[in-house]
Amino acid sequence: PVYISEDPGYGSDSAHAIVVWQGVDEPTPDGKVFRQVRVVDEIYERGIITEGIIDICMMRDWWKNDTKYYVSDPHYIDQHHSQSSVADTWTEKVGLTSMLGHRIQINEGTERLKTFLKIDELSGRAGVVIDPKCVGLLSELGVAPNPFDGQVRAYRWGTDREGNVVGSKPEDRYNHSIKALIYGLVSRFGLVTSNSGQKGRVRRLR
Repeated sequence: PVYISEDPGYGSDSAHAIVVWQGVDEPTPDGKVFRQVRVVDEIYERGIITEGIIDICMMRDWWKNDTKYYVSDPHYIDQHHSQSSVADTWTEKVGLTSMLGHRIQINEGTERLKTFLKIDELSGRAGVVIDPKCVGLLSELGVAPNPFDGQVRAYRWGTDREGNVVGSKPEDRYNHSIKALIYGLVSRFGLVTSNSGQKGRVRRLR
């Protein structure tokens, strides 16, 4: 299956981000399963309405996959403002309905992402791999320049003049592809509980 994860962004300096990924489960020598998320494509644009973003998606090779799941920022599922919401537009145009119906707190979402950023101790492999063309996501992770201005614009914690971390959660900036990926991961794999690492009770894609 192809997972289409979206964060529409908000404001003129935000990106409308689509992260496209697939999940691969492979058996390990000890009889367990190694799970890897492979980010295969990204759309990272400004100034394009939702219909235009969907048109770009429909031109990509992965769109031909018969099994596609769509997840968007839950905040935009019921935000109409006298017109179709972002999620409604996807449903009306291509028949895809967002599979995530509840909002995710920033810290609980990043905890789910962290579980895939770790290297598997037995195999030495990463839990998530990213195609180099996904420059928006890579820039937000701090390993590539921002595609809009060429500057370092990583998703980060706020700091004071001495460089000390301030606040209880990261700044809500330069994180659109990261948030899109988080929405997809939580919808597919659930939340991480504080004591066991098991899945929380959320709606599954399959």
